Amino acid sequence: MINTKYLLFNSSFIKLGGMIKKEDCRACLCQAGCSEKSINEYMKCESEGNFAGQLRIIDRQRDRLLRTVHEGERKISSLDYLKYSLERERETDEENRTPEL
Repeated sequence: MINTKYLLFNSSFIKLGGMIKKEDCRACLCQAGCSEKSINEYMKCESEGNFAGQLRIIDRQRDRLLRTVHEGERKISSLDYLKYSLERERETDEENRTPEL
């Protein structure tokens, strides 16, 4: 039984659990929306063997992305509430209409 995990990246798969090539690492960070400054900082940490620094940069970008997701969720919730209110208002108006005889 083969139990290997892969990461889909730029329409190709990278095997996880092994060493990641520098160009793949840079591309992953870029695809995740990291700035060039953050990418360079990460690569410097990598070359210095600063694992904690690498994780800090990854966590920082992950937190940024998660905040963006949560902001989007709040906006969607506002629209959902507005839509629900409009639909309820319309239903109430239709129920209150007296049929013409």
